[in-house]
Amino acid sequence: MQGIHFSSRPDWREEARDLGFNVALLEKPAYWVEALDEPFCLRFSVDEVKAIAKATEEINELALAMVAHVCAAPNSDELMDKLLIPPAFRQAIRNSWQRQDRSLYGRLDLAFDGSRIKLFELNFDTPTGLPEAAVLQMAWYQAMCAQSENHEGSPSFIPSLSDQFNFIQENLVTALSPSAWPETNSGIHFAYYSHADEDAETVKYLYGCAQVAGLMAKLLVLDDLKLSSNGVIYDGEQCAVQALFKLYPWEQIFLDEERLNSEGKALFLPHVLNNQTVFVEPAWKALLGSKACLAILWQMFPQHPLLLETYFEHDSAAAQLCQKPYVRKAIFGREGANIEIVFPGDSLRGEQSSGEFRHRGFIVQAYEPMARFENYNLLIGSWIVGSRAAGLAVRADQSKITGRKALFVPHFVA
Repeated sequence: MQGIHFSSRPDWREEARDLGFNVALLEKPAYWVEALDEPFCLRFSVDEVKAIAKATEEINELALAMVAHVCAAPNSDELMDKLLIPPAFRQAIRNSWQRQDRSLYGRLDLAFDGSRIKLFELNFDTPTGLPEAAVLQMAWYQAMCAQSENHEGSPSFIPSLSDQFNFIQENLVTALSPSAWPETNSGIHFAYYSHADEDAETVKYLYGCAQVAGLMAKLLVLDDLKLSSNGVIYDGEQCAVQALFKLYPWEQIFLDEERLNSEGKALFLPHVLNNQTVFVEPAWKALLGSKACLAILWQMFPQHPLLLETYFEHDSAAAQLCQKPYVRKAIFGREGANIEIVFPGDSLRGEQSSGEFRHRGFIVQAYEPMARFENYNLLIGSWIVGSRAAGLAVRADQSKITGRKALFVPHFVA
């Protein structure tokens, strides 16, 4: 893996806008790397990409084995307690797994130094960064290749025998084909919150993939959904929602439900239990939607070469781990919030938030340094569609904790 500087394309903003991106999200502050004065990309070898893809699919298998174990084990309730699954939703989650409710996609965050691969986190419920991974970096790669072809004899950092490990869109279109969703003759409703710009771009992109696949699809904001007393969800046009893609995390649904239950009301729980609506991502993905699953994975597969030693903070084994450099992570947290890297005699803190997830528990995980390019730490995001590794998305941050200031860095394979 090699970092390489290149010159920004003068028209990259116009191209991004033509592709449907909100350019303000890409450059204010800099997120897409071409917004920098000195942008860079990464070059991977074919063997490196093969190793990452193999590791991705193996970790996915471990995660599915964990879900199966949590759902069927004699101590299933105890494990769900650790994963902070409310009792009211547990049987629905078990039923969802037993039905083999379909999963669409996910992202694994990995440490990779050219040979050693370790799992940092699973983003298997509401992963973001999808359109820039699938579309924006592919457009960059194609433009770089065209630039080389149009200037014969001029040096180019991308050789003619190159590629990009990016089959995300092809796999999504296949996964969203009508034949893959025979139980939903009215297609899928894709819903997002109108005030969440990044989420809206992801949902609109997936809606576009469904259209390309020939699947009936509707795009709407979550506030337009109507929850009926007869257990059916309706859209704003009073059409029944047979399948709902919601970029809204299950743990937030659990909190919403808990708050409403205290008022004698219910929101999603009846609809999850009666199985009249197919949810994407499915309810069983809640077991992989928090960092708590990392501790369960280590408990099930100790010493696995792709996993980092991880415990719940108050487990007896955590004390020994914390004698070495370690990372303390909130069970629920996103984009680097509520993470602390602890070294002997020193600490480096990420951005701290006062969100409602902050005090719901922590895990501790063995510290694993990331590969670096100049003064950037490189986090490898490996996308999976269904059960197949589909592409890479690299983020670079000057902090050791990848957060909201991280850059998206395109790549190529040669």
